[in-house]
Parts: sequence; C-alpha cells; structure tokens
Amino acid sequence: VMGNEAGDLDSLACAIAFAYLSHQRTPADRPWLPLVQTAQADFKLRLENQLALKACLIDEQNVISLDDFTRWEEAERNEGRVEAALVDHCKLSARWKGNVDVKAVIDHHADETLYATALPRIVSRPTDCGSCASLIAMHFKDELSKVDAGAEISRLLLSAIAIDTHNLDPAIGKAKAVDREAAQLLTPFADLGSSTLMSLLSTTALEGQPKRLDIFHDALSKAKDGVSHLNMRDLCRRDYKQYEWPSANPSKPWRVGLTSVPWSLDAWTRRDSEEPFLQDCEKFCKETNIHFLGILCSFMDESTFRRQALMYARAPSEGELTAVVEVMTRIEKEKREELHMEKLNVADISPKEQVGNFVRIWEQKNLKATRKQVAPAFKEVCEEVA
Repeated sequence: VMGNEAGDLDSLACAIAFAYLSHQRTPADRPWLPLVQTAQADFKLRLENQLALKACLIDEQNVISLDDFTRWEEAERNEGRVEAALVDHCKLSARWKGNVDVKAVIDHHADETLYATALPRIVSRPTDCGSCASLIAMHFKDELSKVDAGAEISRLLLSAIAIDTHNLDPAIGKAKAVDREAAQLLTPFADLGSSTLMSLLSTTALEGQPKRLDIFHDALSKAKDGVSHLNMRDLCRRDYKQYEWPSANPSKPWRVGLTSVPWSLDAWTRRDSEEPFLQDCEKFCKETNIHFLGILCSFMDESTFRRQALMYARAPSEGELTAVVEVMTRIEKEKREELHMEKLNVADISPKEQVGNFVRIWEQKNLKATRKQVAPAFKEVCEEVA
C-alpha cells in the first residue's frame, strides 16, 4: 500500500491505516504492507510525520521505506507481479511502471481514470474532500471500533485530517462534509486525552475532545512549519512531486516539479539572498531533469493565511524560454478563476525573463487552491504549448 511520492502525513497515515484495517477486515496469508515512498534518512524532513507516529506509538524505524523495498526488483527478475493499493494518489509514478497490478485505489486528486477493475476504487474530487484520510476512515468505519489498535489508527488518521484541513477551520475552507463526518467518527476512538499523548505534547488532559484536538493540531502544525533550518535542496525535496505532461510537440513532453513549502518567499530569500537561491534552483532542476520548478509557499502572515508561488526555469535556449513565458502568461490569464495568480514583488529576489534564468513570482489569491488544483491547471496549459 503506497501513498504518493511526496510522503506527506496524509499519505503516511492512509498507507498504514489501509494496510492494517484491510488485514483486520479480511485476514490473509499475504497481508498488505504499508510503504512510504521516501528514504528512511529523509523522514527527518517531515517533523510532523515523526510527531504523529510517536503519538500513535509507532516506531518510525519499523515503517517500510524505499530503502527496505526489494520485492519490486525481485519481481522484475522473476517476471512476477507486485500487487499494489494506491492511497492519496491514483496513478503509479514512473518508478513503478512495469510489473504492478493495482488492486485498490482511494484518493482525492483529479481522477486519471485508470485501474477500472480496482476494488475498492474511490476517487473523490479535490473540491469534495480535503484529506484522503477521511475517505479511508469512512471506508473502514465498521472496523475502527473492533480492532486492537483502533485508538492509534484513529489518532493517526485524525492527525492527517487536522493538518490537511487546518483543523477543520471553515474560514480556510479546505474541510468538506466528508472530512467533518470522518473527524466526528474518529474522535471518540482516538483517545486524545491519553496520558501518553498529553505527555508527548507537554500538556495536561483537558476537558472536551475539541480542545484536545486543537492542542494536537497546533503541535503538528508547529512541527510541520519548522522548516527554516533546512537547506534549499531539502526544502524542495520535503514535499515534492514530479510530473511528465504531453506538450503541443508529441516528441517533447514537459517535465515539471512542484514543491510545497510552509514558509514565505520573503523569509526564505532573505535568508539565502538572490544569487545563492537561484544557483540552488538551477542545481535542483539539473538534478531532477525538469524544465521548470514551481515552489508553492503557504504560511500565516501574522493572522492572515497567504499563498505565494515562484516559478524557476533554466530555459537554456530561446525556444524553451519562449515556451516557458507562454505557459506562465497563460496561467495568469486563463486560470484566474482556478488560481488567481498576481505578480508579486519580493524584496530579495527579482523577476527575470532571459535565456538561462527565468523567474516569475506570484501572490496566489485563491487561497483554497493547493497543488491538487495547481498541477491540473498547469497540465492543461502545458499540453497546448511546445
């Protein structure tokens, strides 16, 4: 059971919960194994994941990572098949192309209309579901009260829902009906007042489950937002997805990387300054072999939630520069309703449109649009540009 390649808390929680609850529902000689699509050494890039695992009494050393996964190579050598369940994404990444049978899909991204025979195959629209953990909870709702680790699994799923929906805050608007329903289902099972959890959060048991969830969410959010110590490469890798999309030229697909960073561009570029920042962007694009990198920043500015985006491209030729400029310009004009990108001035870095160095910076006015909406919008535009 694998979550998406970004390895966020939603993917982690969904993979573990799906594997455990599936086995409880239908015990089998070949149980599902949860796989996190990151290296074990990179777990440290997501402090919120580490905190959530501790809160659920799960030793991160026991979580199966890419380092541990050898079955794939064995299957290729033996011409066998690997059976996979996809959670928090609905299309296998390039790494897994080959001998993989997708047996189940539960997701809340744009439907790729693949794996029609998967069972279950639950793909909710991004506008109808804020967290894939909500879909997992509702799918396995009958098992949650019956299993030995029901409290820990419920707590893990609830942690993902809290992070993904900003603690179900209606002002942010990411929480949908299914998220609220799932949180209501999970909270009684999650034992948020346990002495273990209270000790971990350095607080005391409080009256009322909502207040306990607030404290748990605040601790997870603080851990998630604590990224200022990471260097450029780790900030980009921490929550990164790479795409290959067709272009108007069938022989030249677009290769695009989108990374989500819970930090403002102002603070980041003030720390690194312009030249080192752009040099690191160039190195990352070369390392990942992408045409352009999108850095999607989300953060609280005092009491105001904001989103910023920086698009960087090496654009080594006039032709590629022209194509990148067209993509960005069309995003501004044609995707105003979905994204509402407006050009932004940041003190320590300036926009550039030249061969070898393209930078465009935006304030994203549609605060509800996450990478789930940004990626499909870019895909639609890129398909028409060569």
